[in-house]
Amino acid sequence: SEERRKEWARVKEKEEKDRKQRYAERDRRNRGKKPVPRELMAKANELSDKSEQAKQQGNMAGAEKLLKEALQMNPDHGLTLLRWALLLERLQRYQDATREYEKALEAGSPALFDRQRLVAQNNLGLMYKEQMNRHDKAEVVWKDAIADMEKARVNNFHFPYRNLGQMFEKNSRTYE
Repeated sequence: SEERRKEWARVKEKEEKDRKQRYAERDRRNRGKKPVPRELMAKANELSDKSEQAKQQGNMAGAEKLLKEALQMNPDHGLTLLRWALLLERLQRYQDATREYEKALEAGSPALFDRQRLVAQNNLGLMYKEQMNRHDKAEVVWKDAIADMEKARVNNFHFPYRNLGQMFEKNSRTYE
């Protein structure tokens, strides 16, 4: 109906306004930070890549050491923060993982490409829902992920839709 369509448009407009406000806040926080020298950035990226190899070989302690070293060199690198959060989640350090997913998303690094950003958003939503029982926060994160998917035209990443739908179904709600 027309009334429902208007309400939907108001909700979408508010969500977009909130997202723009979060991005503006992130930009304000990042203003004035010194850029990381290119050589240091390259070394940090190399360590981050090596951490993935260590993790795949089951060497979690080695992966942790490499990621900590990479983050000391380049603390705002989105991909390294994402890898750190994924490792912490795998080690069942959920509070720490949640904080690092938030940091990875706040960093807004160009190194955190659309798909990686969606992974961080999806996993952060899962942390909120499953580990902290914060369905309200999970809903916001997954709705942001869905909006980002539509904006970036990423159409083969269904997890935020599925997780949001399952949460709504469990709570006897419909998508608003």
